[in-house]
Amino acid sequence: MEEEVARQVGERIGREVPGFDGKLVVEAMARVEEEIGYALTDAQREAVFMATTCGVCVISGGAGTGKTTVVRAILAALEAVRDSLPASQRHGVEHLQVALAGRAVRRISEATGRPASTLSRLVHDIEDAGRRIEAGTVIFDESSMLDTPSIYRVLAQLPIEVNLIFIGDPGQLPPIGPGLPFHTMVKAKGIPSVTLDVVHRQDEATGIPAVASAVRTGKAVGLRRFDPNMALTPGVYLFPASNDDVAGKTLAAFRAMCGRVPAYGKTTSLHEMDVQILTQVKNGPAGSKELNRAIEVEYMGRQPNVEDWGLSVGSKIMWLKNDYSKAPQLDAEGEPVVDKVTGDPICAGFMNGSLGVVTKPHPKGAWVRFDDGAEDAITTADLEKLTHGWAISVHKAQGSAFKRVIIPVVRSKLLDRTMLYTAITRGIETVVLVGDIDLINEIVATAPTSLARNHHLTFGI
Repeated sequence: MEEEVARQVGERIGREVPGFDGKLVVEAMARVEEEIGYALTDAQREAVFMATTCGVCVISGGAGTGKTTVVRAILAALEAVRDSLPASQRHGVEHLQVALAGRAVRRISEATGRPASTLSRLVHDIEDAGRRIEAGTVIFDESSMLDTPSIYRVLAQLPIEVNLIFIGDPGQLPPIGPGLPFHTMVKAKGIPSVTLDVVHRQDEATGIPAVASAVRTGKAVGLRRFDPNMALTPGVYLFPASNDDVAGKTLAAFRAMCGRVPAYGKTTSLHEMDVQILTQVKNGPAGSKELNRAIEVEYMGRQPNVEDWGLSVGSKIMWLKNDYSKAPQLDAEGEPVVDKVTGDPICAGFMNGSLGVVTKPHPKGAWVRFDDGAEDAITTADLEKLTHGWAISVHKAQGSAFKRVIIPVVRSKLLDRTMLYTAITRGIETVVLVGDIDLINEIVATAPTSLARNHHLTFGI
């Protein structure tokens, strides 16, 4: 697989992109700047020109450095170039954006104003639904999450005429599966590359960019103490806790941010607070299982139960397995849209890692709506495919962003600098680390073991 990935990338190096027109690219960037209300940085403009002229390239940068804005400008430029071609040359040219997580797909789709899909959906459409991509571009968002088998599966299905753009942050968690393909690409001298370094996601005044940068580069952090009476104040805070107190204080921080237990049928405001607990571990008092159980019991106590599932109307859930039979697309009359060839319903699907809410009872069990817009009923048979979503792993949150993030910090084999950095940068306004500052700075100062894995992917360019 590594050899094939290296070959596919190598064959695209130096390949000229047909129809390139610098004037069209400049005009497209100007339109995007007018839409977003600010000028692109020099590095962002360089990235757009690179992406519209290269068969393969890499765009890297820390969290919130405007990578998604660059994608928006790239797509606008590529579409302008495509539309300028004769009709015969435009046929079959597609420009696609993909990500691993459903929430990330929704984020980039909203940010760019164009459809996106999960990587699993793209592979499914190609391998199982017979979709053919003849030319154009595939933009891989959050590429640091991609393992070697995932990239191999996609590249094995794409002709050389399809250009590749890999976008991500090498300082975040590496992929769960084998290999370090994106990290290797970033270091490869022969692959065209641009690094973005100006943070746009979080307001500088929140302190999130400064703390994140310190963690990313292994420098000790000084944090203000979290005050539950001012829980919604933007910033990065420490809620000091011994190892035995981490779970209790994590729940205390959640209560301080979310307020009182919602009255019957009044859970909307709770979800609008957009508070997410991010854990390193699944088990133990500060693991996702126990925290989810405690919050579900307390905050859903006044809501109507769904069967005997341990869920209520208003429960926050996370889907754990791609299911392409869910969420059928409907036409204007509310009837399912069917494939003209097979006659089967066309479904959006429920994607692994998507967060959602149980919205109402249903004759089959319950109706759920996910953050990527997919909605459908779930039954008893679906329970093995979901879990509570109040507390999720940092891995599952990668590629997503939340207004407020709470991070219980406990010593574990998985905890390293990349995990802390990834967790902190999921927050947009407020981040609370619950734990011992000495442990936090010890982890920050230690080189991340997660990037020391063995692999043999090389780009001999």
